[in-house]
Amino acid sequence: MEEWREQALAEINGLKPYWVQKHRWQPEVVQGEEMLDLLVTLRGRRFDGKLFVLRLRYLPDWQVSGRREGFVDADDHSHAGAEFWPPEGGGINPNYQHQGAHVPVICLRGVWGFHSVLHTDRAMDEASLLRLLMELQGVLDR
Repeated sequence: MEEWREQALAEINGLKPYWVQKHRWQPEVVQGEEMLDLLVTLRGRRFDGKLFVLRLRYLPDWQVSGRREGFVDADDHSHAGAEFWPPEGGGINPNYQHQGAHVPVICLRGVWGFHSVLHTDRAMDEASLLRLLMELQGVLDR
C-alpha cells in the first residue's frame, strides 16, 4: 500500500470516537486506485436537521495541498456540486469565483480551498482532520 494512503487511513482511523458519536458524523471510507475519499455526515443546529455529506478526497499530495473538499448528495454520493453545499458563511463558500471559474471552497485549514486557492502562503501544519471537522461542525451549528 502506498505511504500516502497508509497515512490518510491512519489519520481517519485516529478520529476520536467520542466526537464521532457526539456529532453523529458516520465516517465512511471509499477507496479508488488513485484516491481515497472520506465521507462524513454533518448536521447543523441552524439547518433544522438537514444532512450534509462532506467528501474529503485524499490524493498522493494531500499532506502538502490539503484534502480536496466537496459536498455530495446525501442519497447518492456520486453526485457532487454547489447545490449540496451549506449556505455561504463562516468559511464555507459554495459560490467562490477564482480566476473566472466557479470553485466552491471551504476556508478552514486542512482542505484544498484553504491552501491551493485562498491561502497559498500558509502551511498545512496543525491541520488535523479532527480540528477541521470540529471547526466545520462549529460553523454549521452557529
